[in-house]
Amino acid sequence: MKSRKIKEMKKMKFKHHTGNNGNRKCECGFESILPELLPWYLFVIVLCIRIHYVLQPKNWWLLHPDEIFQSVEVAFSEVYGNGFRTYEYSPSTTNVTTPVEEQEMNQGMYSLRSFLYPQFFAVIFAVCKFVGIRLNCYLVGRICQCVVTSFTPVAVFRFCRTLFRCRGTASIAAMLTSFSLHISVLGTHTLVNSFISPFLFLSVDIILQYLLKPPAVTDFSNDESLYNDSSSRYNHTENGSASIQCTMRDINSNLKIQKNPLNGAALQEQKNSLEDGKIVKEVKAKKSKPKKHHLATRHFTLDINVMLLSMSGFVCAIMCYMRPDTIIFLIVIGVSFLFTYRDNVSIKKGRYLTGTVGSGFAIGLIVGGLLDWYTYGIMFISPAQWLKLNVASHVPAVLYGTNSPYQYILDIFASCKSELCFNIFCLAALVMMTQTEYIDSVDQKSSSSLLITLSCMLIIYSVIAHKELRFVHNVLIIIEILAAYAIHGALQFINSLLKFTKDKIKIVVMVFSLSVGLNTYMNFPSYGEETILPWKTVTPTDSSDINQCLFFISEQNNVTGVFIDNSIYTIAGFTILNHDVPLLTLIHHEYHEYRSGGYIPRTDLSYKTPRNLYVINRYSDIIDVTNIHYLSKRLLESQEYNYVVVPNKRVPSFSQLGFNKAPFSAGRYSVLQRLLTPIESTKLSIAGKNMPLGKNSTIMEYEASWLYTAGLYTKAIERLENAIELNNSRVRPFQLLASSYANKADLTKAKATEDKCILGHGRTACRKPQPRIVIHEDYKQYSVN
Repeated sequence: MKSRKIKEMKKMKFKHHTGNNGNRKCECGFESILPELLPWYLFVIVLCIRIHYVLQPKNWWLLHPDEIFQSVEVAFSEVYGNGFRTYEYSPSTTNVTTPVEEQEMNQGMYSLRSFLYPQFFAVIFAVCKFVGIRLNCYLVGRICQCVVTSFTPVAVFRFCRTLFRCRGTASIAAMLTSFSLHISVLGTHTLVNSFISPFLFLSVDIILQYLLKPPAVTDFSNDESLYNDSSSRYNHTENGSASIQCTMRDINSNLKIQKNPLNGAALQEQKNSLEDGKIVKEVKAKKSKPKKHHLATRHFTLDINVMLLSMSGFVCAIMCYMRPDTIIFLIVIGVSFLFTYRDNVSIKKGRYLTGTVGSGFAIGLIVGGLLDWYTYGIMFISPAQWLKLNVASHVPAVLYGTNSPYQYILDIFASCKSELCFNIFCLAALVMMTQTEYIDSVDQKSSSSLLITLSCMLIIYSVIAHKELRFVHNVLIIIEILAAYAIHGALQFINSLLKFTKDKIKIVVMVFSLSVGLNTYMNFPSYGEETILPWKTVTPTDSSDINQCLFFISEQNNVTGVFIDNSIYTIAGFTILNHDVPLLTLIHHEYHEYRSGGYIPRTDLSYKTPRNLYVINRYSDIIDVTNIHYLSKRLLESQEYNYVVVPNKRVPSFSQLGFNKAPFSAGRYSVLQRLLTPIESTKLSIAGKNMPLGKNSTIMEYEASWLYTAGLYTKAIERLENAIELNNSRVRPFQLLASSYANKADLTKAKATEDKCILGHGRTACRKPQPRIVIHEDYKQYSVN
């Protein structure tokens, strides 16, 4: 009776899950064609292609500003002490003194990101600095990102092999992931979305391996008649390896084996077992073999299982801490698998998974919380702030805009004609597979789980107003896995009809691989292409040219200041400039100046002594793009700006400011250098002082309003006095001027300005709040009184 139960459980085990090298053969014949190390071949190929791509200067364009200001720039500033910081990585303001600080605190625009992701690059930068290797950190960061993201095909291969029990499907999925246009583009830029994917899928694979195991003998440990089955040494799993699962009750039962009269019969029943799809004779256990070694092996195996599952939970927690919306993906895919394989999950297995994975997840959260405490002073503040801003408020939709609910569908499935045709073929193959007998029920369960995950994720992200393809990076991988499953099923069906030989299958595989690779090559963004990618936010040509110019400047030894006649969001920041010098650059419609007077010291726990960092919304001066007079005045007076990066068409206008040498050019941009003699320097300085601040009172008031908001009251007073001198018909300049004097504790001038306003406009008008002036159309949605 006992031996019959053991046999039935063995059959059940192989019925539910035979393993990736089990007795189930793929009809497509991929196992005998594709090399065993295919995922690692793909890793090497993808890595070499991506590194070659990022090393080409023409490919130094930005996909999104976050790839700089939420990754390598933060890491660079951590290691070298200078660089830009955005509000996402700024601590909360303890003493609010300016309107911009008040706005940030009210909207929760602070401490939004964990330093976990930038710390990955910071460690590498610190090692290079310690060793004395002089490399540009921008290139180092992109290469390191390519190394990590090139592991994605390996992770996808393992995940699919566990899920579908077929190396053929896993190999196709790895190839599709390797040459996917969207995944390849995201993988070459330092974005956290592509960084976390390989770790995430490897961790889910480990959990999935345990989840798909049939109920083990130890799950029936309450039935004393089954204790004897624990004497079987090997319990074969998906990867064909021998692992032992045991509990303390199993170990205790083994100590009593000699007293059990049926032990010998049980051993005889179990001396034949399946391993890698073949029947292998087990050596009969020797009575003289010491039990101590046997128990040590059991303890060792138990520790490995606990460690692997706990580590998977830990990694998942770290990934969620890096990108909080990753928890949505884990919940959706976890619920879908648990629902699909609910018959394969016992109460004991559920408790075991919850205990091991949950403990690892808790430790990961604690690590992230401690890093938040170290950098921001409060544990768990970054995920809380992220959820508060991105989920519980409408600020992202206002700041970054809204998209159509169908945006993801169009960008993913119909980004180009070849993608559309490929997706239609895969959809047809999936429909066909539901009507064929060549696909077993287990694979259909697995594909159903992925379809549920895909549908839920697309619905959830489509509801969110602001959409970017990088947000759904894991969804892109799920789509490639489903496409691989569809292609595998189609080939399996066609092979059953046409009876392809092995050579013909090889030809089909080669044609398929070349087609996928050629499609990615033909549609991959390159220098000069401005419309091919729907998710980019900058012009690749301008971004690439400017970064090449900044790379040239970074190699010069006489740099004292740099002016960039383009947006800060097209450049790789101080990471590529590599000089701690004043910087004057464009943001939207205004030039922002960052110099020593505009530094904001970091005072959080991560620094024993304050460091000077350029916080993007903490400028030292601001100039509207139309105020050419004041821009020229600043460049003439501030002669430390000895390098400028300007479009080729504007080179002649800068020659009047002393920039008369073009040592380098890249595409549509040139680097100009200013080399002045003492006499020339004096002449230019005098000319700059004699130039007016501006000739338009509206522009003066507009700039003063920005300066007042940033707490730069001295410069605001200069602009406001000039605006009133040019045109005193508006009330708001008087109000701002009086408030600026009051904030500088000059109450006498504040009272005099208020009296002057009342004299010219009346007490009622001067006491009534006036609307803020807005001169750019795209700013009107942000304007407040």
